[in-house]
Amino acid sequence: MCPRAETLRAAPATPGCRPGWPQGQDSSFAREVHARLVRAAARANAELIVVDNRYQPKIDGDGQFKTSLDKVRRHLRQSKAKHVLVGAANDPSALGAVRAFQEAGRERTCAIAGQNAEPDARAELREPRTPFVASVAYFPERAVEVRKTR
Repeated sequence: MCPRAETLRAAPATPGCRPGWPQGQDSSFAREVHARLVRAAARANAELIVVDNRYQPKIDGDGQFKTSLDKVRRHLRQSKAKHVLVGAANDPSALGAVRAFQEAGRERTCAIAGQNAEPDARAELREPRTPFVASVAYFPERAVEVRKTR
């Protein structure tokens, strides 16, 4: 059973879930989301960067703002892509990518999404002309509540 499932005392872990991965990280849903991102980037003739995730192409920012900022800076020095789509495993990683694109003067050529909808991320989303376009919040505890009420 995945750690998240144990914490929630919810249904058994997703089939194929690896030990150490939160519930859903190895699900068909996650694979489908990645596949759709790849197709969207290809249609838009954009480079796809995945920060802090197991999917490729990967930049390992260790889930941290500063590490992600440094690694994305390094990547931007080498990248010649005109358009970039960035999917980050959490908001600090996404915000690090935002700052790197802004420092490079390339914020108008990218779209960046994070996860967790943290306060800093919500504040960044309110900024005009930010390349940070989305942050997804998951509330698995609410799913358990819904199950109990049925």
